[in-house]
Amino acid sequence: MRLHLLFLASFLFAGLLPCPGADSTQALLRALNSDSSEAKRLDALRQLEKSGPLEAAQILRSITDTSPAIRAAMVRLGAPLSSGDPELALRLLALSNDRAPQVQRQMLVVLPSFTHPDARAAYRKLLETTRRSANPDLRAYAQGLPN
Repeated sequence: MRLHLLFLASFLFAGLLPCPGADSTQALLRALNSDSSEAKRLDALRQLEKSGPLEAAQILRSITDTSPAIRAAMVRLGAPLSSGDPELALRLLALSNDRAPQVQRQMLVVLPSFTHPDARAAYRKLLETTRRSANPDLRAYAQGLPN
């Protein structure tokens, strides 16, 4: 039995057998990247998050999604990776100009931890904008944040 498992493992590591769950991961990535239903894309994202962190390339791809919930999630997921990826940092910083309250709130959460030189200015500008927001929840949230 042990020899059989070692034999299968050697094929798996050699790339001759598919990795368990690889098909389901690919199906979830396809759904996240191209399904027309926002609910299905969000469900795919939740399932993908359970299996581990998304790669920066996927975050860069989903950062322009039409769904504010997915863009906000990409901000949350991309923030820890941004210090080692200048392109990701710039694309995330650009989301500080996003009009969706959900994205603005998430940007207010993560911008203070950004190491990019423009992060502080982006935070101040976003904070000023959200404190005048027509959205009462966002405005109240921003009022409680430090300058």
